[in-house]
Amino acid sequence: MPEEKESRELNFRQLMPWTELFRAFQLALEPYKLLLAATAIVVLTFGWWLLALIFGVDNQFGEWPPNAPRGTNPYAVVTDRRGDLLSAEFWVGSIGRKATPALPPEATAPPLESQPAPSKDGAAPAKTPAAGSAATGDASGEAQVSIVAEIYNQPPVHLEPFHKFIAPVTGLLKHNPGQRQWWYCLFGLIMTLAVWAIFGGAITRIAAVQIARNEKISVVEALRFSITKFLSFFAAPLIPFGGVALIAVLMMVGGLIFLIPWLGEFLASILWVFALAGGLVMAMILIGLVGWPLMYATISTEGSDSFDALSRCYAYVFQRPWHYLFYSVVAMLYGVLVIFFVVFITSFMVYLAKWAVGLTPGLSWRATSDPVSASFYYAPTSYDWQQLLMKDHPLIAEVNLKALDAQLEGINDPAQRRARIEAFLTEKGASPQEITRVLRSTGRDRENVLFEIGRARVYQKMNNFQVVGAVIVAFWLHLLFLLMLGFAYSYFWSVSTIIYFLLRKRVDDTDMDEVYLEEEEEEAYPTPAGSNTPSPRPSAGTLPMVDAPARPPEAARPAAPLASEAPKNSPPAEAPQPPLEPRAEKPASEPAPKTDDNGSSK
Repeated sequence: MPEEKESRELNFRQLMPWTELFRAFQLALEPYKLLLAATAIVVLTFGWWLLALIFGVDNQFGEWPPNAPRGTNPYAVVTDRRGDLLSAEFWVGSIGRKATPALPPEATAPPLESQPAPSKDGAAPAKTPAAGSAATGDASGEAQVSIVAEIYNQPPVHLEPFHKFIAPVTGLLKHNPGQRQWWYCLFGLIMTLAVWAIFGGAITRIAAVQIARNEKISVVEALRFSITKFLSFFAAPLIPFGGVALIAVLMMVGGLIFLIPWLGEFLASILWVFALAGGLVMAMILIGLVGWPLMYATISTEGSDSFDALSRCYAYVFQRPWHYLFYSVVAMLYGVLVIFFVVFITSFMVYLAKWAVGLTPGLSWRATSDPVSASFYYAPTSYDWQQLLMKDHPLIAEVNLKALDAQLEGINDPAQRRARIEAFLTEKGASPQEITRVLRSTGRDRENVLFEIGRARVYQKMNNFQVVGAVIVAFWLHLLFLLMLGFAYSYFWSVSTIIYFLLRKRVDDTDMDEVYLEEEEEEAYPTPAGSNTPSPRPSAGTLPMVDAPARPPEAARPAAPLASEAPKNSPPAEAPQPPLEPRAEKPASEPAPKTDDNGSSK
């Protein structure tokens, strides 16, 4: 039965090889990969922050990952009555939020300050387009941006490695070398490639051995491989940029024709065809970089250099573009599902831990009324973790959206509603700036502002020991969050390695079980994956034969069996001697043949 099951699975994989992509979830859960990815995230964040400090620009790419906006928490999506599994806000991040019908009427109305006051004669004011209306779904008054732009600005978490590689490239195209932002993007790109040369190379190396041989190598071996191949990993993506830079310099030199008096524009217009050709070449080079992850998978699988990685990347992308697109779409959609599951399980785990500890009796006498919720004051804000863990605190529940809606129940006049909001928030200790933010916000934005007001009230009640405790709790939560993000990054590199194997099979007809192994790895894994058959031990007949010392012809004796040979330097013995080692082929008690003085056997 197991053989039949394995045969059916093999036939299934052969008929639909793209189903290998579903192995990425299991591969990405490797603890070593999570640690490598989390370490890379921290190094990249610190590197971007340092570059922003050096060049004096906004830290555009160095936001602390546990506090980056990533949409709704999956736990809230599943458990909250307002949760919507089809909301684009969760799947692709913080797209221009639309108010949901389940929100209170005040939340779905335009901001109160944008509503015109009634005229002196009592006539109804003319209707003017509100700065932010429910029709447009934009509560902040800003123009609704496209989903594509929002996906680029805040992509799904498992596409962040690719986004943080492409974003500096687009920054180089937007700016010029005379701007500090251009140098910030340039050095940031170099730093990003250096970090992924080590950590991305190690992750793809572990994944390649697992895919081909179903074996695991240690993180030390993976890092040793990536460090040994560092120049190949680092230079492979830089070579295309070098080509683009060379063409750009040549075209810049050609642009000197415009400086020729009177005839410059005329000559340049004639030679413009060469500029178009150069633009085409640069476009093809940059488009081929969509296969950037394949370069790392090539070096990790083949053990080759940067030129082989570059050639295979461009060959696979341009020879099989539809296959690559199909594999990428399947990997992205599958990644959304598995990351939803991982984030949900992690968030549920943290919430259950907080809930169970909060059952401890006698906590209400503390200064904050809920010291367990207060200990999450510095919790990660991404995926709404902080709100998830602190929203039940009494000081926050007093000023949340539900409490505000209760205060406005039955009040329809905008002026009275505004006055009631100001009085309610002033009573709860909100500042005039916070009250203004509440009045100008709607929907989810208003809910966030109210949470910040309640969170500030919690901090005012915390003592020094509680603050220190909140910092320690935050350390564990941020570490856990980094490992959760590490899964998304590990998934990206693991599934990219699988895509490389599939494209290699499609283009080069190379089996999926072929992978480069170093000498140490070959000794560690001598048999194919799944084989439990031990290597055969050499028998006595296969041992190397050693010629006996030459004897005089008249004293020559026939060769004795190998198992009964005496040591070379021992004199002939009259009495039988037991063998030095027991042999499987002969009994240990078998006596050696006796010889007479003439050397003949008796």
